[in-house]
Amino acid sequence: MKNILFLFILSSTTALSQPERRAIQITHYVLDTFYNGTILMKSGQKEDYMLNYNTLTHEMIFERAGERLAIAQPEEVDTVYINNRKFVYANKMFYEVLATTPVPLFIEYIGSIIKAGSEIGYGMMSSTTGSNGVSSLIQGGKMYDLHLPYDYKVKVKKEYWLRKGFNYYKANNAKHIIEVFPDKEKLIRDLIKKNKTDFSKPEDITALVVEIQS
Repeated sequence: MKNILFLFILSSTTALSQPERRAIQITHYVLDTFYNGTILMKSGQKEDYMLNYNTLTHEMIFERAGERLAIAQPEEVDTVYINNRKFVYANKMFYEVLATTPVPLFIEYIGSIIKAGSEIGYGMMSSTTGSNGVSSLIQGGKMYDLHLPYDYKVKVKKEYWLRKGFNYYKANNAKHIIEVFPDKEKLIRDLIKKNKTDFSKPEDITALVVEIQS
């Protein structure tokens, strides 16, 4: 793994030896803690680590020898398996696989930091130097910690994608899905009505996409 990935250290995790840290909700990661998982490389090589996905930096993070690290060449990764969930690398981030249908469904997690009642998008942070310490939060590596300082919280936006051929298409609503399956418009609308599909729920979108292609 070391010869393939060129790993780099994100932050020291001396504090991981303190059990109480693991009890804290990890709001800027997809999972509530780090879980045993497997990184499968395109070469077929496998490595097992404690893994989690950082929604702020769009990096797959793993723990090794008391350090938290990221995969520096994620394009060499085929699939990451964590806690019965699968992630694949696409469009410079990791998507979680929701359905392995002929036209598969994915979910993208996009985290944004909120400070003291005002929302500050992660993409805007570089322009907020001196604004309540947001820049120092980035430079200090706090985005890789188990939890952010008490006066920060994270909003995670979810985007859904269908992959048809080599292209990804949004799947956040009925219109998006119909654009991918134009010949199944009536079926899609009937299923949404029958199942009362809620497009804010991953399980509802997954069920719809699976039934469309069954």
